Amino acid sequence: MVDGRTSHRFRGDPPGRRGGPTIASYARMRRLVVAVIAIVAGIAGTGWIARAEPPPAPAVPPAPEPPAQFYLELGGAFGLGVGVYAAGAGELGYRPGGGSLSIHAVIQDGSVVLYGPFDAHVASSGYFALRAGVEELGCVRHGVWCAFASADIGYLHQYATTTSEPPHEDHRVAIIVPRIGLDAGGGVLRVRVGFETSLSRQSWETRGMTAGIAFNW
Repeated sequence: MVDGRTSHRFRGDPPGRRGGPTIASYARMRRLVVAVIAIVAGIAGTGWIARAEPPPAPAVPPAPEPPAQFYLELGGAFGLGVGVYAAGAGELGYRPGGGSLSIHAVIQDGSVVLYGPFDAHVASSGYFALRAGVEELGCVRHGVWCAFASADIGYLHQYATTTSEPPHEDHRVAIIVPRIGLDAGGGVLRVRVGFETSLSRQSWETRGMTAGIAFNW
């Protein structure tokens, strides 16, 4: 019978000739599934490690620079004493802990440029002051603009000799010197202007002005 022969022919076909997946196909599929599982597991593991790691510590800002404790002012002074004097001036100060209160020493050395009548000739003269004291500083605008007040005690010597009457005047006295002024600038360089008077036991000795550039460190 035709049906029987046909059925016999299909039953006799070798296994490799049949339709559907073969053993090699199953092996390839198994390797593909294993590879996909491994990739998924690796990605998941990487994410878990990233979540498990602590976040980086915040950056520590640099420590602020300590405030200046010393200053050196170089400049000049001029005013009225036994005559009109002009002098070079230097001031060295120390602020403990960079605070507003300082201790300082001041030196002024110069000459009397005008004395007596305006037509008088000054033959010889001198002006010298050495003193020390305390100063209080108050600032606004983050220290850009400041005002100060100080009080010193010290020694003053001023003299002048002219060709006119009186021919000679010489003062050597202990003095008290109050001063007020302005201080402006940055952290290293500042401009200082002051107004001062020196007082002895007898009377006032000088009234003058100081100006200079201060170096802070």
